[in-house]
Amino acid sequence: ASVILSPAKAVVAAGPASDPLVPALNALDMPVLVIAADETVVFQNIAAEKAFGTIPPNTYLAARVRSPGILDMVRETMATGKANQIEHNEQLPSDAVYVVRVAPAEIPGEGPVKRIFLLTYRDISQARRIDRMRSDFVANASHELRTPLASLRGFIETLQGPARNDLKAQEKFFGIMHEQATRMSRLVDDLLSLSRLELRSHIAPDDPVDLT
Repeated sequence: ASVILSPAKAVVAAGPASDPLVPALNALDMPVLVIAADETVVFQNIAAEKAFGTIPPNTYLAARVRSPGILDMVRETMATGKANQIEHNEQLPSDAVYVVRVAPAEIPGEGPVKRIFLLTYRDISQARRIDRMRSDFVANASHELRTPLASLRGFIETLQGPARNDLKAQEKFFGIMHEQATRMSRLVDDLLSLSRLELRSHIAPDDPVDLT
């Protein structure tokens, strides 16, 4: 959808009285850059200033944004008039992952309709960290299950073969197998407990809770 802004020079002024949309953009928690058709930055909101530093008005976007992918995306949107987005990894001032989106916006006024472009950064760093933690957890859990399973398989093969008639070895192996099976049961119980917690994480408790 197109976003209606007052003329770019009013946005550059960045004063709440000069443009009613300026305080709205500044209230957003995601960085927003307003780009003119000549690829200059005419406005940045407060979140963008905190994330990337101050960008003087009328600074060319390529002078502050070094990502070829973002620049190509902005130029493609300028040429086609269609919104685009990419995933971008920002290294400075801190490591962060953003979904960067650019969309055209129309400026009402006398004469031909002018067009500017809103470049927004949605921070998905936390989601990516959670994905990595989940992947690491699955890998670790798989390893923890594989180890006792390998032990059980080895002891079963031994009992079926060389220790078939060795009562002393059988007694020892059965004790170890029981320990390994118990270990797997505890791990499975932990996984089921985590699954139940995740399923109910958004549900408020309906019983009395002892806060202490």
